[in-house]
Amino acid sequence: MKRLWGIALTGMLLASCATGGGLTTGGGGGGQASSQTSSAEAQARDLTNRMKTVLSLDKTQEEKVLTINVVNQKLLQRIRENNDQGLAASTKENYHKELKAVLSTDQFSKFRTSFPGL
Repeated sequence: MKRLWGIALTGMLLASCATGGGLTTGGGGGGQASSQTSSAEAQARDLTNRMKTVLSLDKTQEEKVLTINVVNQKLLQRIRENNDQGLAASTKENYHKELKAVLSTDQFSKFRTSFPGL
C-alpha cells in the first residue's frame, strides 16, 4: 500500500511540475504550505546550481535536473511531514534512476562521489 501511495504521490508531483504548478517563484499567499513549497523549491534550485558547477551540466540537462530536484525535494518534505521513512529508500532509488537518464555515465559517477548523501 505504501509503495502504491509513493508512486501516486510521485505521479501527482510530476504532473504538477509538468503543468507549471510546482515551479512557483514564491511570493503571494504567505501561508505555511506556500512557504514550505518555496523552501523545497529553493533547496532544489540551490542543489541544481551546485550540480551544474560540479557536473558541468549543459542547459538542457540543467532544466531537467531542476525538475527532478524540485519533485524529489517535495517528496522528501512530505515524507518528513508524514514521518514515513519507509518511502525514503524507494524515493532515493527513483531519484537516482531519473538522474541517470539525464546525466552521462561520467557525470552520474561524479554525482555519486560528489553528493554522497543524495
